[in-house]
This record gives sequence, structure tokens and C-alpha cells, in this order.
Amino acid sequence: MKIVGLIRSYRKLGNTEVLIKEALIEAQRRGAQVSSLRLTDLRIDPCKGCMACVFKLEDCLIPDRWCTFLFVLLESDAVRTQT
Repeated sequence: MKIVGLIRSYRKLGNTEVLIKEALIEAQRRGAQVSSLRLTDLRIDPCKGCMACVFKLEDCLIPDRWCTFLFVLLESDAVRTQT
């Protein structure tokens, strides 16, 4: 099983990150493949509504890290977030 922990806090090594990492350590101890992703380290811009991805089946025209985030999310079997 692949599990990704999503960290949304701007505080590195704050309570949110500590809690996510503790949950992932336990999941790894039980045999899961784990990783974490700090969303605040990614530049993700809002959708412009051009719909090229829907109607033309093109890659998103916005040069951000949305595809990186989406790939990590879709490859995971479970996602754990802490707010």
C-alpha cells in the first residue's frame, strides 16, 4: 500500500508535520510505502478556465506544479491530512 501525507502548514517541523510523520512512521512499520509532500513548497496557480485539458485533451497550460501534486495523489492508495 502507498500512503502519502500532505502537509499544508507553512511552519516547517511544526505540529502538523510532526503528526503527519508520526502517522507515516506507524504505517511504514505496518508495511506500507510512505512519503510526504509539503504543499506549501509547491507553486500551484488557480485554473484559468481555458478548458484545453477537457476539450482538447492537452496538458495544462499553466506552468506550475499541479501535475506533480496530482501524480503523487493518484499513485497513492491512501492519503492522510492533518489541519
